[in-house]
Amino acid sequence: MSKLTIVDVSVLAVLIFLVPVLVRTYIKREFVGADAQLQMVVGGLLWLLFSFFAGDFSKDALGVEMYDALGHEAWAAIVVRDMAADNWNAVWEHFRIGNHAYQCWVALLMWIGASVYTATMINAVLCFWGGLILAQSFTAVCPHWQSNRFWLLFTVFFPSVVFWGTMNLKEGFMYWSICVVLSAAFRDPNETFFLKSPLVLIALAVGALLRPHVMMGWAIAVTGAAILQGGRRGWAALILFVLPLLFFSMRYQTGVGLSTESAMDLMETQYENLSRIGHQGSHIDNYGGKPIFFVSGFVSAFLRPFPWTVGSLRILVSCVETWAMTLILLTVWVKYGSPYGRLALQLPAVRASILAVIWLCILLSYFPNEGLVVRQRVQMIPGLLTLAIVPIFIRETIRQRFAFQQQVLGHAYQVE
Repeated sequence: MSKLTIVDVSVLAVLIFLVPVLVRTYIKREFVGADAQLQMVVGGLLWLLFSFFAGDFSKDALGVEMYDALGHEAWAAIVVRDMAADNWNAVWEHFRIGNHAYQCWVALLMWIGASVYTATMINAVLCFWGGLILAQSFTAVCPHWQSNRFWLLFTVFFPSVVFWGTMNLKEGFMYWSICVVLSAAFRDPNETFFLKSPLVLIALAVGALLRPHVMMGWAIAVTGAAILQGGRRGWAALILFVLPLLFFSMRYQTGVGLSTESAMDLMETQYENLSRIGHQGSHIDNYGGKPIFFVSGFVSAFLRPFPWTVGSLRILVSCVETWAMTLILLTVWVKYGSPYGRLALQLPAVRASILAVIWLCILLSYFPNEGLVVRQRVQMIPGLLTLAIVPIFIRETIRQRFAFQQQVLGHAYQVE
C-alpha cells in the first residue's frame, strides 16, 4: 500500500468539496428533491473513500490482480526519474497515444509529490461526474425523477463503473469522455449546458489521446444520429470537424488504414498478440477457430461470463451484472417496445447508443479473455443505460401527462 502524501491530502480536500458542487450542478432539486441530492453526495464521498481500498479489495476479495495498473505505475516511476533529471527528451519520447499518454499523466502526478492514490481518486470522481452528466441527460426525457429514484442511483453508481473506474487505469477518463460525448445527443431542458460548455471538445481530445478507436466509434455514432435529427446539425458539424483528428490519432497508434482488410488484419493480429500474454485466467475458447466478426463480441458483451462457468466470486459478480443488464434490456424492449420503443428510437441519443454498441461489439470480438471483455465493456455502459432507461422514462412521462390531463378534465367537469 502506498503512503499518503501532503499532495494526496490536498487533492482529497479539493475533491471532497467538488462532489457536492457537481451534484448541485447536474442533479437539480426541482427534478429529484433534496433527499436524492444528499444520497448522491453521500454516494460520491463513499466512492472517494473506496478509491483508497480499491486495489486491495480487488486483490484480496476478488482475486483480481491489476497487472495493467501495476504496469502503469512502474512506467510512471521510470518517467518520473527522467523528469527529476530534467531529461525531458526521454519524457517526450515516451509520450504517445494510448497507454503511454496515461503513464505520463501518472508520472506528472508523482512528480509533483502525489502517489497513485491521487490517480485513483481523480479517476473515481471522473466516473462519478460522468454518471451525473448521464443522469442529467436523462432528465431531458423525463424531467421529474421522483418515481424513478432507483434508476437514478443505478445510472450514477453502476457497479462495474465503480469498480473498474476506481483503479490506476484509463477507464475513468474514457467513461467521462464517452458520457460527455453521448450527452450532446440529448436536448438540455434549459438549452444552456450544451451550448456554453466546452466539455465536448475536451472529451473528444481526451478520448482521442487514450483510446481513439473507441472514441471515434462514439463520435461517429453521435454524429450520425445528429445528422438524422433536425436541429442538431451544429453538433454534427463540430464532431465531423474533429473526426479526422480522431482518425489520424488512431492511425498513428495502430497503423490501421482506411480499408476493411487493413482493419481486420490489425484486429486479428491484436487478438493473436493478446492470446500469447500470460496470466490468461479467463481465456475465451473459440474451439480451435478465430472469433466471429461482431457475433463473438455480441456474445461477450451480453452473455459472458456464462452462468455455468462461475467458479469464483469475481466471475459471479461479473455474471450477475452482465445478465441483469441483458435481462433489463430484454424486459424493457419487449414490454415497452411497441409503443414506447418507437418513440425512443426517434431520439438521437438512442440511435447513437445503438450504433456505438454495434461498434464496441465489433471491437470486443477480438478480445481473447473474459477479464478484458468485462473491463472494456465499461465503455459500452453509457449506451446500454440509455437503451435500458430511456424507454422507461418515456413511458413515465406519457403516464404523467395522461394523469395531468385527466385531473384537468375532472376539475373542469366539477366546475360545470
